[in-house]
Amino acid sequence: MSEKEKAAAIRKISLKKFQSFVESLYNKTYIEAMFYGNTSKKDASNLISEIKTTFNKETYPEKEQYTKEIISLPDDKGPFYVESKIKMQGNAAILALEFEPFDFKARAAQSILMQGISGPFFSELRTKQQTGYIVFSTDQDIDRHLFNLFAVQSVTHDPRDLLSRFELFIENFLQEMQREEFTEERFNKIKEATVKELETPAKSVEVMGSLLEMLAFEFHGDFMWMDKRLSTTKALTYEEFIDYAKKMLGKKNKRRLAILVRGALEDKSLNYTRATSASEVRNFSTYSASDTEVDTSISPAE
Repeated sequence: MSEKEKAAAIRKISLKKFQSFVESLYNKTYIEAMFYGNTSKKDASNLISEIKTTFNKETYPEKEQYTKEIISLPDDKGPFYVESKIKMQGNAAILALEFEPFDFKARAAQSILMQGISGPFFSELRTKQQTGYIVFSTDQDIDRHLFNLFAVQSVTHDPRDLLSRFELFIENFLQEMQREEFTEERFNKIKEATVKELETPAKSVEVMGSLLEMLAFEFHGDFMWMDKRLSTTKALTYEEFIDYAKKMLGKKNKRRLAILVRGALEDKSLNYTRATSASEVRNFSTYSASDTEVDTSISPAE
């Protein structure tokens, strides 16, 4: 739900409706929990029993609950873009490239690829082209859906212009990656750093608890998830990495969705108007004859 939709919904809420909602909020309950830290199994069981007693109401079946759904873009259509206008100043463009099917080697390749592409993308779009102040690229793994993201917020460039620059950057990057941008030496350095990060244990109980919570509830109780990531990252070869990079970012991957946001800015870009023919150009143009006068004030040399 957007902020605008939330604001519209809040305006319709009365005190009576609010009180009625609060009274019925826990009529149906669904408890999902994880205990971690300095506690015994007995203490955990007692606490669960206490919670169940407190929420001694009707069960809220899991099948009736809201389910988060992740978009799967079609592989035979697209790319697509969605464009919207806002009253705030500033334009923006976000390009998401989805890759399927998921496997742990693809996740390893994605992580290394987007770490290596982040610096060149920032340097090209911000430092050299000066398209905007906020420039970034990143990778996301959302419930076994892999997304590579590129984004720029700009007060000088049109959103469609930004999207074109994204695609041009990606094309040039893929063409030069094995020669300059992503040599095997650079691949090995990023891979070693990634392996070291995955091997580093959690630095606090809080961090470890957050990791276990993510594995329990976001990764469906697969507590070997990080071990799988580590082993496949170690096994990933440079040749496999290049193949994944081309499949993820290449033009054959049509799973692309661009979000274009046009703000309240003076349009300083060159927007070409299509002319259907040369005759149309002649119709809206004017003509002037060349009238060159010869300067006779200087006599020709004898």
